Amino acid sequence: MADANTAEITLKAAQAGDGNAQCELAMMYEHGISVPQDFHQAIHWYGTAADGGNGFAAYKLSGIYDAVHTLPNATAESVRWLRRSAECGYPEAQYKLGSMLESGRHVDQSATEAAKWYSDAAQQGVVDAHYRLGAMYESGQGVKKDTSAAAKHYQIAAEKGSANAQYNLAVMYVTGNGVAVNSGEAAKLFQLAAEAGHAQAKKKLSAAARVPLQQVLQADEDNSADDKEKRWKKPPREETWSEFFASGLKPTLAISLLLIICLLTPVGDVLSMLLKATGPVLTVVLAVVVLVGVVGVLTFFTRGGQKKPQWFGIFGVLIVIFIIAIIIGILGFSGYKIQPLQKDADMNELPNQQPAAQQNQPAVETPKYKKLPGTPGSADENQ
Repeated sequence: MADANTAEITLKAAQAGDGNAQCELAMMYEHGISVPQDFHQAIHWYGTAADGGNGFAAYKLSGIYDAVHTLPNATAESVRWLRRSAECGYPEAQYKLGSMLESGRHVDQSATEAAKWYSDAAQQGVVDAHYRLGAMYESGQGVKKDTSAAAKHYQIAAEKGSANAQYNLAVMYVTGNGVAVNSGEAAKLFQLAAEAGHAQAKKKLSAAARVPLQQVLQADEDNSADDKEKRWKKPPREETWSEFFASGLKPTLAISLLLIICLLTPVGDVLSMLLKATGPVLTVVLAVVVLVGVVGVLTFFTRGGQKKPQWFGIFGVLIVIFIIAIIIGILGFSGYKIQPLQKDADMNELPNQQPAAQQNQPAVETPKYKKLPGTPGSADENQ
């Protein structure tokens, strides 16, 4: 009974032109409170209140059209009522309209108009509006570039808990862009943003793990800004060559398996010929140099050349090419040739005949010598 009385009282007030009662009645129909849920009635009473200049009612009406796409001209009506709400001075509508204008969602993109609505919303205390204005002033999008103004807006939003503003302001303190360099303040803001779940801030703190956070936060204020910047950007420990080669063992093992397979095939004849041509000592030396070059090349290219200079990868390639050239030269100078292996069955099937070169030669007649007179069997004796 109480709910029915409440609905009846609200309805009478709404019919009398009370804007607040009209909004309240619209919400009751929207959510089914004290009355059956009815979106059409909700739209009617929100629209009535919005026509009377109620920005909140226009904002709610825009949200209904944005959520219920089956309504006639839903998108256009949503934008129309959102703009009406912003013009009535409702701050959330001003921020949302600025966001749509900046991205071009459902409206023609306009950074200048977006900055205008962000500014109106920021003046009414919308935190995200300060953050977006800071980003626009920092990049010069829609407004004249002004890093000092960007830092001010970031500062306001950061103080009210905006993780994005905290991160961007921290970066400015590190780089000295728009503010004086202050590594301690940057570390503090990175920490706050990371605690709020900002992914990039977490990465920054992880990268700065080599410098204890408390040491950064408790840094002596008398230290110069340049000294703090150097400590913040202290380079990481140089990687040793053993660590560099160790990281390339996995791809090297894979290549080694391929080499073992090659040794079980006729390719292994090349190694045996090389051993005969150069001797065991020189063969081992060449093998070690080639192995070092291969490991270096594989390590360099599998890791993108990030830890060691690129000349190492190029040097490794040159080593491999040079050694291969030496091996080919040694084999060629020694006169070794790789003979193709044939199966026994194929050898047995070859006909037992003279080489083709000898078959094509004309037959040579055996010369007949005339016996000298007086020799046994001569023509004179037969006579």
